[in-house]
Amino acid sequence: MYQPYLGGRRVPRSRRPPVPPSILKAVKLMYAGAVLSLIGAIAVIPDVLSKGTPAAHGQTVIRLGGDLIYALLWIITARASKDGMGQARIAGTVFFGLATVILPFSLAGHLSALIKIGVAADWLVGLGAVILFWQRGSSDFFRSTRVPGPGQPVLPPPPPGYNDRLLVKDPAPPSVPANRIATSSRDARAPA
Repeated sequence: MYQPYLGGRRVPRSRRPPVPPSILKAVKLMYAGAVLSLIGAIAVIPDVLSKGTPAAHGQTVIRLGGDLIYALLWIITARASKDGMGQARIAGTVFFGLATVILPFSLAGHLSALIKIGVAADWLVGLGAVILFWQRGSSDFFRSTRVPGPGQPVLPPPPPGYNDRLLVKDPAPPSVPANRIATSSRDARAPA
């Protein structure tokens, strides 16, 4: 039987579930983060150039390049997340971790208060995106866009009433005694 090429290890777009609201909100936040990074890149130029030293010019180039790369990473991660690439969620979380490490140094630096507010706002946008990335609906979406690799079983979704936290079926409803649960069609026909 002919099976269509799946383009690597991803489910084709036509067979993917719709993008959940949490991912759409995270994508919007990431685009807002890209805009904040671009504004920060532009705003830092006069702040650093006003010092007039050669070191300040070097700082401007480094800061400008860093902000442009950061904006590009925001955009790439947003597009990949919307396409259902689970690696984008991991990369976004790693970028947020790096931004968290850099945040105290940026706030303690010799930048204007306006730029420090922009850095803090950019970090808060990243926090919101990471929180939305790791919600259950987002996790289900990323999981549903993966194709199992060779030798990995294709598992159907769990049946309703399945408790995935404990990985066991929920107990029988209280109206049915536990010793009278039908396990097959033959048991269902047995007299009570």
